[in-house]
Amino acid sequence: MRACLDRTLELEPKHADAHIALGLYHAEIIGKLGALAGGLTFGVSKDACLRHFDTALKLVPDSAIALVEYAHGLTLLDSKRHAAQANKLYTTASKLPPADAMEHLDILRARAQLQ
Repeated sequence: MRACLDRTLELEPKHADAHIALGLYHAEIIGKLGALAGGLTFGVSKDACLRHFDTALKLVPDSAIALVEYAHGLTLLDSKRHAAQANKLYTTASKLPPADAMEHLDILRARAQLQ
């Protein structure tokens, strides 16, 4: 999967969904293995995770999906440390009008996280 995402970004550096997916890739592995083991085994890092999410938000700042997945990624990295930032992202997402059915589901997910 990582090779496909890396290739996607080689071909289209402004592909927001690929940045979101790669940010989640890093966050999921770090959340499961920790930063040291994840970095040594899979080459993931917190910095790369945050960089991909930040890039995605610059590309699609009003995307509920990007906001919710960023918040989710932050909680995977360190839920206590990033709680305030994740809540801010969920709050922003919960107030957006959905662009499609998928975004509607993410907005509902954001609202559920805030309760």
